[in-house]
Order: sequence, then structure tokens, then C-alpha cells
Amino acid sequence: MMMSSGIRVCVVRLWPLQSGWKVRLWPGTKDSSFGEYNHTGPNTYLRHLPVDEVKIDGQFVRDLCRDPVDLAMVRSINEVAHILGKRTVAEWVEDGAVLEKLRELGVDYAQGRHVGEPLPLDRILRTHRKAL
Repeated sequence: MMMSSGIRVCVVRLWPLQSGWKVRLWPGTKDSSFGEYNHTGPNTYLRHLPVDEVKIDGQFVRDLCRDPVDLAMVRSINEVAHILGKRTVAEWVEDGAVLEKLRELGVDYAQGRHVGEPLPLDRILRTHRKAL
């Protein structure tokens, strides 16, 4: 596995601490190559890092209904993540058409204004505490 020493050290130190919490990986943005780390090839680090979820960058998600390249990227990231047994989270879901397309593609989770407006953390915590 070709992984930078910094990432390897972080994973080695964090893995034993994983007790009931989930790890999410964000595999690139439009400014970096999907799944590529130090030009070692697609998904080299995704394949080997012990993560539970893969977050699909909103720069791919927001225009996937209009841009065939973005659609292909979201489809590919989702498919590779699922083959590796990871759940996927799409961010920047801003309208119903994007949400429906994500549903068709089998993306597991969605984040964005169409799903729910961002809320101040203290409001979320107050609401959550009242529910307990």
C-alpha cells in the first residue's frame, strides 16, 4: 500500500481507539483526482483505510443533473465505496432533482439545504437533550 507516512501514522494511532464511533473519508474534490493520493492510483488509500463512510464532495453533487462528468464521478465514487463495504454521504443536496438522482444511484445519505437547513449547534443540542 502506497500511503504517506502521515496518514499511516494517524490510522495506526486512531484504529485501536475506534470504539463505537465511525470514520468518514472524503476522497477528493474537483481540485484533486478522485481517489488519488500522492499519484499512487485510484482508490489506493480508500481500499486500505479503515473508514465506515465515504463523503462525496458537493462540487460533484450539485451539478450532477446537468453535467455528465459529475454524474459519472458520483456514480463511480458511490459504486467503488459500496464494493468496499462503505456507506456514502452526498453533500450540497440543494434541490429535489439532485436528491432523486442520488436515490436512483443508491447513495446512502444526503446532506444539504434541500434535506434540512443548517442549524446552530447549541439549538441542535438543546433539542436532542429534550428528546432524551
